[in-house]
Amino acid sequence: NPADLPAPVFTGDITAYDYYLQARDYLRRPHTTENLDNATQLFERALSRDERFARAEAGLCEALWWKYDLTRDTNPADAAEQACRRALALSEKLPEVYVALGNIYQGTGRLDDSVNAYRRAIELDPKNDAAFRGLAFAFEQAGNAGQAEATYRHAIDLQPGYWRGHFWLANFLVGHGRFSEALGSYRQAINLTPDNLQVYENLGGVLFFTGRFEEAIQALEKALELRPTARAYSNLGTVYYYAGRFTDSRDQFLRALELAPDDYRWWHNLGDVYRQLGNSKSAESYTRALQLGRKRLDINPQDGFAWKVLSLVLARLGQEEEARRALESAMKYSPNDVDLDFQRALVFEALGEREAALAALEKAIRGGQSAAIVRGDPDIADLIRSPRIRELISESE
Repeated sequence: NPADLPAPVFTGDITAYDYYLQARDYLRRPHTTENLDNATQLFERALSRDERFARAEAGLCEALWWKYDLTRDTNPADAAEQACRRALALSEKLPEVYVALGNIYQGTGRLDDSVNAYRRAIELDPKNDAAFRGLAFAFEQAGNAGQAEATYRHAIDLQPGYWRGHFWLANFLVGHGRFSEALGSYRQAINLTPDNLQVYENLGGVLFFTGRFEEAIQALEKALELRPTARAYSNLGTVYYYAGRFTDSRDQFLRALELAPDDYRWWHNLGDVYRQLGNSKSAESYTRALQLGRKRLDINPQDGFAWKVLSLVLARLGQEEEARRALESAMKYSPNDVDLDFQRALVFEALGEREAALAALEKAIRGGQSAAIVRGDPDIADLIRSPRIRELISESE
């Protein structure tokens, strides 16, 4: 009820409000830096006309955070929290501010704070699907898969015609090895937004997990046709890597780095493919991945995914003790990551611990690790010659 909200929530400036509405439209499609930059500029224009327009400040917070999430550039992350604080100073009754704060807390490792922020948003607006999506992801990070799935589905029930709910549910299903169900959810998201490159990027990923390499390539080429992004190039490079097309893989990773030179993930991927090509630049690429990954951990020391990636980077660089510590951190902060046992196998193999690698790989396969990935990873070619591993792979297919 507008009467219950303080005046700064709204604006009497028609032009400012028009800028705000245009920005919100861009923010419904936050899968390109162009859309996020346009949203940011329009929110800033609105605030230049009315500096007490709290909803515009809240929108600016959200746009800046999504920019960080997409690019890993730390500057938008800091600016996002500042914008949220300014919005809260103007009004403490805006649910979108608490959703944005929840996203920031979640992305910086403050899980309890993120849950509290999402719950406050839901108190203010019980039909806020974005708050429920954020809360679901927090449950997922905490290892409560059942509650997470139920909450994702509730968010969809609130806004069944909005693509993002189906997209997030699909990502959850992929993370739990439920690939066929995930494909259905990604298809629903595409039906709702046929030009959504973010969905095609992830669809390509799940097709890859199921060994449908050609279909994965088609989905990723569709994403790149819509708009070239670092993530789509990297995903395509990954498919080529597991298909043994190392030169093509290298080219895609280099294109990813042209668009996002500060993302540690793409440098790690490039290091891997340079290793397969016998290129001495692999060590240089791993070193750069390590530098950038540590910057990521400065923002969120509890980022289990970053620790997981760096554990292998460190092992490749011969930094054995640091690799072990990184792997321990990955296990601490992402204990429910279904890909973690496979990563442990890679790390142990890189450290020359064959029996530990075999045990980790066996556990990974029993836990649902994609047979296509196991068969296609050149770094465990020796491991899958083991009769017990071959038998497990056959049983899983």
